[in-house]
Amino acid sequence: MDRRTRLLIGIPAALLLGFLAVYGINRALTSDVVGRNVTIAGVPVAGMTTEEAVAGLTFHGDLLVGTQIPVQAAGTLGEVSPLTLGFEPDPEAAVDTAFAVGKGEGFFGNLGSWLRRLSTPQEVPLPVDVDEDVYAAGIHFLDEHLVGDPAFPGDVVLEDGRPVALYPENGTAIVQDEARPLLLEAFVSTSRAPVVLPTADDVPVLDDAAVDAAVAEASLLLEGPVTLGTEDGRELVYYVADLTAAFSVVVDEEAGALIIDLDDGLLRAKVDPLIETLSKAPVDARIVTNRETLQATIIPGENGTSVRTDELEAAVLDAYHQPSRSAPLPLEVSAEPDVTTEYLEGLNITHMVSKFTTYHGCCENRVTNIHIIAEASDDVIVPPGGTFDLNAVAGQRTEDKGYLPAGGIVGGEIDNEIIGGGISQFTTTMYNAVFWGGYEDVDHKPHSYYFSRYPMGVEATLDYFSVPLVWRNDDTDGVLVKTYYSETAVTVELWGNNDGRAIAGHHADNTTSTWVLTEGGSDARIVTGTISEPTDPVEPAEELIPNPEIEPGTRKRVDSGIAGFTVAITRTIEEGGASETLNWTWRYRAKPVRYEVHPCDLPGGPACPPPPTTTTLPPVATTTTVPTEGGGEGEGDGG
Repeated sequence: MDRRTRLLIGIPAALLLGFLAVYGINRALTSDVVGRNVTIAGVPVAGMTTEEAVAGLTFHGDLLVGTQIPVQAAGTLGEVSPLTLGFEPDPEAAVDTAFAVGKGEGFFGNLGSWLRRLSTPQEVPLPVDVDEDVYAAGIHFLDEHLVGDPAFPGDVVLEDGRPVALYPENGTAIVQDEARPLLLEAFVSTSRAPVVLPTADDVPVLDDAAVDAAVAEASLLLEGPVTLGTEDGRELVYYVADLTAAFSVVVDEEAGALIIDLDDGLLRAKVDPLIETLSKAPVDARIVTNRETLQATIIPGENGTSVRTDELEAAVLDAYHQPSRSAPLPLEVSAEPDVTTEYLEGLNITHMVSKFTTYHGCCENRVTNIHIIAEASDDVIVPPGGTFDLNAVAGQRTEDKGYLPAGGIVGGEIDNEIIGGGISQFTTTMYNAVFWGGYEDVDHKPHSYYFSRYPMGVEATLDYFSVPLVWRNDDTDGVLVKTYYSETAVTVELWGNNDGRAIAGHHADNTTSTWVLTEGGSDARIVTGTISEPTDPVEPAEELIPNPEIEPGTRKRVDSGIAGFTVAITRTIEEGGASETLNWTWRYRAKPVRYEVHPCDLPGGPACPPPPTTTTLPPVATTTTVPTEGGGEGEGDGG
């Protein structure tokens, strides 16, 4: 091959090799960036990394979103924000497409793409996400503000209370589907010319027949009053005036009909003043006791009911289609009562178990106090295993609760001004009902002095801060406390289930008596008790109280005192073939007999002054008078 031929072959080959070398170098340099001469929606991104391109395009997209789009519809110009149309650019997707240009089409495809981009930029579109609901609302906005000629769907109006038909009419509206590409093209364009939005006839969903049907329905509704009633005869009446005020119609596009719509607020306004009458509060179940038969029965509780105000419209619409123009008032079962029938049935309280009565004088402050604490304890239920704490049940005795000042023991002394004094009468009565009923004594305290109106040893006092009366229902069935009082007596009854056995007792004329009302069955709990004669008697000591108003050598008894002694108590409980006996003693303190005397008559006191003398003129002799012993007797109230 001659030199000329070699040159003719070598020069093109060298050029080709050089060209390919340049392409290869360019490929190597752009492997991790966007290729040369690539733009996205007119934005150059060649030579940028993915992150750089996304950042630049995000900024550009924010500018597009913030720029109004000029529009024209039905000859009217206006502007709309891309946000109003639900447009949101997607820079990441656009950059992914741009980055792939010239990199994934094979050798020759990539080479061709590179060659084309040497002279001509390759444009990548900017994808736009569209929120369809927002777009539809945006077109409706443009319809209202630019076109202003919506289709009239038809209506029913009232003229002098009579339904009148307003028939549907065509309008003009923007064609959403045809407008979308035009608006998207304008959105991604950097130079925004007004977009002429296509319009067409807006045909209403309803036809004349649908309006005529609605007129017929409205006429039927307003024909007369509508009544909503309850099973027990309570009624709510909506008169024609009420129905007329609440009346309107709405378009149901799916059904292709005008539907009667009654104003919920007006319907509720009618029922609000009657809520208390039409609703019913829950009623607690309760136990009724028959003191003659000694049997207990349960009066069932009732759930409360309330008006379902959210269902009034449906009830009215149902009622006017009925021949009677009436329907049930929508009610729902509200809260259960605090005490349910099921709860009381589970307690199994069937009969009286024990009762005890004590007596007192009439018409004193202490009697008022006894009545108040008795009422606080009435109808209290003690569940199986539960405790009855009289202080917790009655609370602190205060004047606000009606308690009056009366006698009680404070620090060993009788104080007649204690608010709530005298309630030991009730405390003792309840303790005896517990004692003879066979329930567990948790905590009690007898009086420090003995008062004959109470059983010796089997009695209890009470103080809110320091002396409790607590007993426990250690039975498997519940206990109901019932209390009764008169002006001269108070009674506590305990109702439960002791296999039919009932015992009663009282303390009268310094004597405690008990008797069996019904013997009961073989599973009954049998309680017996004894109280011993007093032992270890201690006579009251004598205590002298100085009083300068008392004549020397005389004394006045102000407290007759109380003897002290010890008494032993036993209680035996027999049940199911087993027997348990408890023994305890109580020591009553002696209370001194107290006399008021002149200070000079106290041991170690000052000398008594000489008795006064009276001298008269003769012939009358001088006479000296010596005082004689005398005094009064006071009586204390032990509570």
